[in-house]
Parts: sequence; C-alpha cells; structure tokens
Amino acid sequence: MLNHEIEQWVNFVALAGFLIPIVYHDIRRKRIPDVYTITGCLSLLLIRFLFFQNYFIFIDGAIGYIFIWLLWYFTDDKIGLGDAKLSGLIALGLGLIGWCIALFWASFTGVIVGSVLIALKKLKKEESIPFAPFFALGGIISFFTKDLFMRLYYVFQ
Repeated sequence: MLNHEIEQWVNFVALAGFLIPIVYHDIRRKRIPDVYTITGCLSLLLIRFLFFQNYFIFIDGAIGYIFIWLLWYFTDDKIGLGDAKLSGLIALGLGLIGWCIALFWASFTGVIVGSVLIALKKLKKEESIPFAPFFALGGIISFFTKDLFMRLYYVFQ
C-alpha cells in the first residue's frame, strides 16, 4: 500500500512540474509547446517503468492522447493537438481512472468559466479559451478525489 501511495505522489509531483509551464504558455500564447508535453510523457514513462515496474501505463497515456486527438480530428481544430498531448501526459500521471475524472472536471469548470465570461460580455461565443488551465485544475482535483470517486463507484455498483 505504501509503495502505491509513494508512486502516486511521485507521479503527481512530476506531472505538476510540467503542468505549470504548460498552463502558463497556453494562457499567454494559446499554444502548448511540445518540449513540455513530450518531455513530461517520457519522464513519467521512465519513472513508472524504472522505479515502479508499471509496464501497462503506456496504454493509459495512449488512450488519453487518442481520445482528444479524435476530438481534434473530427471537430475541425476546435481543440488543439497540444491538448491531445497534454491529455496523454495527464493520463500517464494519473492513470486512466484519474484521467477520466480530470477530463470531467476540466470540461465542467471550462463550461462554467466560459459561460460566465460570455454572460459578462468578456468573451464572444466564437472565441476560444485555453483548455490547459482547466485540464490542469481537473488533474489536481482528480488526484485528491480519485479515492473518493472509487469508493462511491463501489457503493453504488
């Protein structure tokens, strides 16, 4: 049990180290540099492979990336490829269940903030807002609430 908790914290700290500059660049330039997402993915893969012998985590990262990539492909660039790479990074850092929770919270908070900005006339409906800050926030919420969601899942199953 202790080894699993240590693995979770190591992954979260590594993930957070990459999320900070990603959020900064996405807010400032509406672009996520590959140097952060790709380096982050490689770092998390190495941490998981070398220190925790978690050999299946690659599948989580691939699912996270492919899901958002499909959104990018079928929505005519409404979401960026940087967001797809960020999605893979978050899936590597939190696991597939944590990624699902992060995606839910990212979407929820993004819709709330976007709606408020539109209502206040600070944003037009046609304009976009960066998704990385919401995905990062969703990742943080997910990290601290994943166990609660898992317990609720098993209670209502």
